[in-house]
Amino acid sequence: MASNALNQTLYDLTLTACMRADEIADRVHVGIIGYGNPGVNQILGGAEEGWLPATEWCTSYDSISKVPVSYDGSRVIEREVPIWVSPASNNGTPMPQALDLAAKIVSRHTEMYPESHPPIVINITDGEAGRLKGPASRVRACSTEDGDALLLNIQISSDGGHPVAFPSVLPPVSSSATQGLFEISSILPEAMASRARNMGVQIPEGARGIALNADPMSLAQFLMIGTTLSIPPTESLHAHDAVGAERDQSAEIHA
Repeated sequence: MASNALNQTLYDLTLTACMRADEIADRVHVGIIGYGNPGVNQILGGAEEGWLPATEWCTSYDSISKVPVSYDGSRVIEREVPIWVSPASNNGTPMPQALDLAAKIVSRHTEMYPESHPPIVINITDGEAGRLKGPASRVRACSTEDGDALLLNIQISSDGGHPVAFPSVLPPVSSSATQGLFEISSILPEAMASRARNMGVQIPEGARGIALNADPMSLAQFLMIGTTLSIPPTESLHAHDAVGAERDQSAEIHA
């Protein structure tokens, strides 16, 4: 589920934010970090920087396959998308180490591109971990002239429960792990909140960038909102989508 949503998001970013006159424009920098057993690994990104420019990552997929993107009742709707990431599952959740690596990458990017859109870190996890406040604060402490870096979290659970996206307060019964993820999640910026409202998602005052009990649809929707950037008034991209930015930006995604 996570890899399908991630591949779909990268494909949408390619089409809506990085294509200009049938050529790839370097408008979004992407890095992908995987964590589990045996540790933390960079799945996509330069060994030195930790990210790739659009001119490289947009064409670095391994294959093209049909993946489920939505549902019509009980019927699964599939779409052919490039595959950048394949699913893998191993025991262990070294989330603090992954966030620490993300913080270093984000810090490096903001130093190299101080006029860029603030980097966005999206952490997708089905595990539990402590000691998150330190590395999370180091991510959010990075900033550009346009604002502070964002840290968004998606929690996937096999326990079921109704998906909850962008809450301002947690449900009454929430685990300590859920509380920890909620506390480190950034307040949703207005550009993303506006995008969410346009998609019919209710956004309360003080909404946090976190999804709880995410299912395939809510995960894909969260990623669509979480990669929404401001479109300059002098530029137009695809009319059906609102993903874009005036300058280079970085979207660090934890798979």
